[in-house]
Amino acid sequence: MASSDRTGTINGTAIAALAFAVACAPIGIVLGHVARRQIRRTGQTGGGLAAAALIVGYLLTVVPVVLCISVTVTFALADAVHRRHDAAPAVSNSSLHTEFTAAAGYPNSSGSL
Repeated sequence: MASSDRTGTINGTAIAALAFAVACAPIGIVLGHVARRQIRRTGQTGGGLAAAALIVGYLLTVVPVVLCISVTVTFALADAVHRRHDAAPAVSNSSLHTEFTAAAGYPNSSGSL
């Protein structure tokens, strides 16, 4: 016979867990674990709802955390590169031209080497 013949009722906590998994993921996760324990103990149906609540709840909790960490690291690295670039000594084109012409042995604009 089908598993619904045991009690014939769907676990209410599993339904609430799925609803809360979308609305407030941490509460959905807790309710999902509670529902799975109740379903094992009582033999009610709704194990799929509880599992779906856990999957949705964990995804809606983990993905934003990973995204926040990624954005924070990206901005920190960009700031470090920007600060390093700002700290480097500035070299003007005229000083590069003077160094190049002196190293090559060409006279500069005043005629001396």
